[in-house]
Amino acid sequence: MSTDAILAPLKDQMLEVEERIYRDLSPADKRLSDLVFHISKIQGKRLRPALLLLSGQCSGGLIPQHIDLAVVVELIHTATLVHDDIIDEAMVRRHIETMNTKWGSKISILFGDYLFSRAYTILSALDS
Repeated sequence: MSTDAILAPLKDQMLEVEERIYRDLSPADKRLSDLVFHISKIQGKRLRPALLLLSGQCSGGLIPQHIDLAVVVELIHTATLVHDDIIDEAMVRRHIETMNTKWGSKISILFGDYLFSRAYTILSALDS
């Protein structure tokens, strides 16, 4: 069975996760907007949020907080990739130049930290 077939039942929820990520990262500052747009071009299959949603379905059904947690998981994963590219001095990720190649390490570190802070802000707003 293909990944697409496994994830097909989650199509609507994954779209909601995607929309939330971009809504939560949509800044008024143009410089930050360019960084958010760039990172969106490098996105993968979003397996981590999908696995979280599948786990939620298997354990009694999805609730709105599962979407929040899926967004958090993806933001943290993306932040670690940004920081990892700096450590590894990677020039390219998925055939697109890395953030540190395009903007340098300082801005990339701060952007990775920004992603972490957005994730933790979402987490702090959740009920226990």
